[in-house]
Amino acid sequence: MDKQTNGLGLAGFIVSLFGLLTCGTLSPIGFLLSVIGVFKSPRGFAIAGSILGALGSVWLAVAGLAMLGALAAPAIEQTRDTIQREAQKAEP
Repeated sequence: MDKQTNGLGLAGFIVSLFGLLTCGTLSPIGFLLSVIGVFKSPRGFAIAGSILGALGSVWLAVAGLAMLGALAAPAIEQTRDTIQREAQKAEP
């Protein structure tokens, strides 16, 4: 009995699953491994890894944008205050 295995699909699934547990940091790597593994048979773990990797990658992107927004908020506030002060000085 020769069972066919898809090592790349299984590796992609494991990395994607671990990526979800680490807030998405490894999810893009797991996603890529799984997508490559989809082209080999059997595809079960590769498809599951692709889905988990995509979810983790989206989570990582959303969290990154939220952190970027949180870091930019004080600078935006300071710029707005400066513009308001300059506008008040320019009034007759």
